[in-house]
Amino acid sequence: MGVVKYESMTHSELVRMVAQLVDTDKEDVEDVLSMVIAVLIGRLRTGEDVKIRGLGTFHWQFRKKSRRKNPKTQQWVEVKERYTLKFRPVQKLKDMEIK
Repeated sequence: MGVVKYESMTHSELVRMVAQLVDTDKEDVEDVLSMVIAVLIGRLRTGEDVKIRGLGTFHWQFRKKSRRKNPKTQQWVEVKERYTLKFRPVQKLKDMEIK
């Protein structure tokens, strides 16, 4: 079975669709969406998790330092310990089937 590639929704598509749903200007939706994104990024920068009911949770995961092989050069490199941002979808999304 081959890999199926799906198109991604762009920021402008999301703005257009929401503007149509609420029957308002794209500029107003763009302003609100930009504010929402800014608030989410601001919270994540402080190290907090962000939970959005019906969608999922953005959370930070600590990764210990490790040695990895660079696939291009085949050399071993040290990867520093760090936090990585992860997304955990709600169960409803995990169970969803793509049509």
